[in-house]
Amino acid sequence: MSFLRPIVDELVNQFRLALEARTRKLLRRMVKLLAIGIAGITLISTGFIFILIASAIYLSQVVYLWLAWGIVGLVTLLVGGLLLLLVVYRR
Repeated sequence: MSFLRPIVDELVNQFRLALEARTRKLLRRMVKLLAIGIAGITLISTGFIFILIASAIYLSQVVYLWLAWGIVGLVTLLVGGLLLLLVVYRR
């Protein structure tokens, strides 16, 4: 049985090294995807905020300023609720 010990140890060591390499590669990929996702969400949110402000300024030329902000807020609420419902009922 002592002659099997080095073989088993070498197999376990090779398996551990392969698992560590795969885990490291997977972790790098996840970090890259997370960074790209956070950057994308930040840019989308910033663009959405500017669109909302521009919509309120544009609407304020036609209606009162408080009403323009109310309309923009209501539309934002509806879009957010719709997105939330899509995410919840997707599962």
